[in-house]
Formats: sequence, C-alpha cells, structure tokens
Amino acid sequence: MEVKMERKIYATTIGGREVTVEVGAYCEQSNGSCLIRCGDTAVLTNVTMAATPRA
Repeated sequence: MEVKMERKIYATTIGGREVTVEVGAYCEQSNGSCLIRCGDTAVLTNVTMAATPRA
C-alpha cells in the first residue's frame, strides 16, 4: 500500500532568522523527507525503512 504525504510548510523565526521546514514534497521513493532552510543553508533529510525488521 502506498501512502502519499501531503506537502506542508512550517516557518518560524529563531535568533532573528527565518527557518522554514518543508515536509512531504521531495523524494517520493523514500518513506519520508524534509527540507530545512535557514538563510543560504539547506539540509535535506530522507528516511527509508524495510517492510520487516532486521536483526
């Protein structure tokens, strides 16, 4: 079963700088992804998991 995540954008100000977090808009082959931006810096995280646990 495939679940499509809805794109969501969150924004806040930390230390006088705007920080934005975008969830669900990237890496459709992963189980989850998140893009975090602050100024000229961006961090992309992707998460995948197996259908069954590994020992």
